[in-house]
Amino acid sequence: MPLAQPRFYLMLAAALLFAALIGAATGLFWVVLYAGIDFVWETLPTVLGLTHTNSWFILLICTLGGALIGIAQRFLGDHPKEMKDELREYRAHKRFDTAHIPNGMITSFLSLSAGASLGPEAPLFGLSGGLASLAADQLRRLSGSTKDNASALWTKQTHRILLFSGVAVGLFAFVRVAIMGGVLGEGGFFDASLYTFAWDHLLWAVPASAVGIAAGYLFLNMHRLMKHWKADYDHVPFWRGLVGGAIFGFSAAAFPLVLFSGQHSLHDLQVHGLEMAWTTLLLSGLLKLLIVPLLLNTGWKGGTFLPLMTASAILALPISFIVPNLPVLVPMTAAMAAVAAITLGNPVIALLTMLLLAPINTIGTTLVAVALSIVVTRAAAQYEKKVVVPQSG
Repeated sequence: MPLAQPRFYLMLAAALLFAALIGAATGLFWVVLYAGIDFVWETLPTVLGLTHTNSWFILLICTLGGALIGIAQRFLGDHPKEMKDELREYRAHKRFDTAHIPNGMITSFLSLSAGASLGPEAPLFGLSGGLASLAADQLRRLSGSTKDNASALWTKQTHRILLFSGVAVGLFAFVRVAIMGGVLGEGGFFDASLYTFAWDHLLWAVPASAVGIAAGYLFLNMHRLMKHWKADYDHVPFWRGLVGGAIFGFSAAAFPLVLFSGQHSLHDLQVHGLEMAWTTLLLSGLLKLLIVPLLLNTGWKGGTFLPLMTASAILALPISFIVPNLPVLVPMTAAMAAVAAITLGNPVIALLTMLLLAPINTIGTTLVAVALSIVVTRAAAQYEKKVVVPQSG
């Protein structure tokens, strides 16, 4: 029995220490990242006598960021990988990339500090996964295992205990460092007090869900197409990054909502979104949706989950212009749930995510969106099967 061996408790203590260090390291990266964003977009324009919304300043920072990212791609490589690629590598090798952790963090820091319409979740995932693989190597050695032979202590039961204990401690350390660094605070993305559920909201969640579903498929197809384009320009990473930054800069200068992952703007959109022109909202949402795959395929690094959620919310918000007295939270949350279900490929995770990010009284619109997404994805899968697999006879 592993639990009866003194060495197990030494391993448990080491696992908890490693987990605390990993959680603190990822939290610290997040804090440093936001300090970099504040410097570039708050301190620097103040020193220059500008505002962070000045069009020329936005164009300059995004283009310069693209140049720096191109240089980073040239000398540091294409790191970190996208989250799906990281998971694919883990399934194949049972470990995350550990050799290029610093490379990935530098490129991610440059990308997100330059205002990329990408989220911090991808670099945080790569950092925590890589450090966890290094920790697992040390725990394996501590158990007495060698490269070719696992010790009697290195069992599934041991794995489960170390994993769940480590995740709990790691998350606690991550949250504590993020709170102390001023990144995390009270409240969520929306103000729940401004919304009261009504049964007709479920009806209007349907067109909003359609917007989110369309946004999800548009992103997936554009990303797929741009990956083919990217392969032709892998030999010129500097120019690829510079061109991506310039296009991003022009787009963000015209429509500032394109900047950053965007989740922090959701509350302002809930409160003041109807004060904006519906054309501005539609163009901002569409550009943000298209900029995400462009940045990913020109060397910029970051996650897609948060910007896609934000883009779909912006695109669906004008439904409240059409339907009198419809709270903007209805189309926004329905579209967010739908795009999450489509792009994540897992409706359960999409539902759980929305329970964390949106007020609980929007659960009805979320369920409608997730249900409609399931229907559409299954219909699309059946259609694709009929097209790809010829009918017999």
